[in-house]
Amino acid sequence: MLGAGLLMPSINGVGLRSLKAPGTAYDDEVLGKDPQPDHMRDYVHTERDNGGVHISDSTHD
Repeated sequence: MLGAGLLMPSINGVGLRSLKAPGTAYDDEVLGKDPQPDHMRDYVHTERDNGGVHISDSTHD
């Protein structure tokens, strides 16, 4: 878990990013749901974020 312990107690989540279970680090009313895809088929193609390198960084095939 990346960023474990960084979220405030009022946030529904355990960290910033899960490498074991991508997309499950948080699901919060204010932050929204962790957008990290859990498989390459769901890779985020975007012009932002240098083509999605950060949001899709731990996907596997």
